[in-house]
Amino acid sequence: MAAAYPAHGAQAAQAGRSRHLGTDRHRRPCRDCRSRCGPRAASRGFAVRASTGVFERCRLMHRAAEQLRERAPGVAANLTREQGKPRVMPPVIVCANADLDKAVRLMAGSKRRSAGQVCVSPKRFLVQEEVIALFLSGFAAAMQAALQGNGQEDGVQLGPLANDRRVAALETLVADAVEQGARPATGGKRIGNVGNFFPATVLAEVPLSARIMHEEPFGPLAIVNRFSMLEEAIAEANRLPYRLASYAFTRSVRTMQRLGLEIDSGMTTINHLGLALFGGAQPRDLLEPEDDPADAGRGPGCWAACGTG
Repeated sequence: MAAAYPAHGAQAAQAGRSRHLGTDRHRRPCRDCRSRCGPRAASRGFAVRASTGVFERCRLMHRAAEQLRERAPGVAANLTREQGKPRVMPPVIVCANADLDKAVRLMAGSKRRSAGQVCVSPKRFLVQEEVIALFLSGFAAAMQAALQGNGQEDGVQLGPLANDRRVAALETLVADAVEQGARPATGGKRIGNVGNFFPATVLAEVPLSARIMHEEPFGPLAIVNRFSMLEEAIAEANRLPYRLASYAFTRSVRTMQRLGLEIDSGMTTINHLGLALFGGAQPRDLLEPEDDPADAGRGPGCWAACGTG
């Protein structure tokens, strides 16, 4: 069966611009010495947004960076130690006063996009306990209703995974979560054995010890956990070190402002799908000396887009 969507592999990798451009043709003034730097100038670091497979290649880059640290610490001082770990898991905060129908409709559609194989695909749903039952039932039903199959056929909403390795990886993550107490609301088991298809899967009450809470699934798998106070949701949203995007739903303007300021993410969109500029959360040690320390952890594209309509 043909793939419903093009696979996002190495071509999706995007290397961040280095601090100094090393070619004669593209030299730029250095912010430190205000002169034209040559090809031996130090690199600030690198950033990658890509599939889990590409992140594995990044591990090799991480090893190379470690060796470079040992042999030329002056050159590699600004290379971060954790850039290669696959932990880009965009959170979704759903408050008790949110428009649940809208949240379900937008997030189910976004989760189904390319079978969840998108770097900004929502993964960790944090729902306030007063409405978690309503949201979970609606979201699970919307995901379960998605027709899976050949993407060239009419009505198909969910295609295959990029390769058979992703199927095995999702099966492992689901089994580990269920073993530790997670409750499958829908999906969780492979459909047949033809093609790289995995059903839309929603896991509820997933403990923090489960691997899926730390590893990028890169597939049609979503986690739905509850929170009581907003502080808890924000803390969980900021728990992982690489935060490319985040989502939130609330009718409170004050809560919108707080989420936009306190969620430490490259992009935050509230009440709609308004992601635009790409920029992830950056480690504090990559800040320039003249940068405002209050911006630590925020990437160049960090802003909150609020849609109240």
